[in-house]
Amino acid sequence: MRKLSSLLTWCCTASLALAVMLGCSSYADRQDRGSGKCPYPEMESIEKELQAFVARPDTLEYLEWTRTGERGKSETFTIIYRFRGDDGQPITRQQSFRFENGQLVEKTSPSDPA
Repeated sequence: MRKLSSLLTWCCTASLALAVMLGCSSYADRQDRGSGKCPYPEMESIEKELQAFVARPDTLEYLEWTRTGERGKSETFTIIYRFRGDDGQPITRQQSFRFENGQLVEKTSPSDPA
């Protein structure tokens, strides 16, 4: 009986630890943020989209990014970036890009950051 009780306690403790670990990694899959250039492979598609929009692509600077959603399945990247306009003045914009299974499916129009 004592061994059964010990085994049951160990299993409950292990299950709780596993649930906590899975919960934490699950949360990490839902949101990630940083500054500078986003390190995810989707950034290549985002860069192509921005290069076509930005007046002077050589001045493009990534300020901040946020990724939400389930990694590799359905996720949205919000990018805040700055570039110089034709007149040389800095312009800061925010734009979101939604990906499904790694493919860009939707993007918002550039806007002033909130």
